[in-house]
Amino acid sequence: MEPLDGGEDSMKPRHRQLYIHLERFIDRARWPDYVMNEADFRAYLAHESTGRGAKPAPLAWCKKAEEITVHMLWSEMAEMWAFGHGWFYALHHTMSCEWRERRGSNVWMKKLISIARGIRRRGFMDAMLSYTGFSDDDRSKYLARRFPLAS
Repeated sequence: MEPLDGGEDSMKPRHRQLYIHLERFIDRARWPDYVMNEADFRAYLAHESTGRGAKPAPLAWCKKAEEITVHMLWSEMAEMWAFGHGWFYALHHTMSCEWRERRGSNVWMKKLISIARGIRRRGFMDAMLSYTGFSDDDRSKYLARRFPLAS
């Protein structure tokens, strides 16, 4: 991480963790030489909090890639639940891998714990139905697999 003006690091700990977390999602095929600096990160934070200003393209892609990753996890859990294998295996595997490879950021682990708490609080089916990443067709598909109509 490059501090501003080459001086002492001026970021809050939660911003530092988000900075490290976003670095994981930079698409190195599109931006092979991109190095995230504090000015880009501050522009990203300003855009996320107020919705104004330009968001650097690599960081905009990081946010999209993170959302895709969360959607893929939900899809995998729903698929396993629909076929009766248990939804928890996908989440548990992801959490255990993340715990071993954290690299100074707890942001992703906090998201996983939040997903697990929401499922435990409401039950998997209610949590899946309230997840906004699924279309109605996706929800119908998973429910039809889990509860086939008796003929």
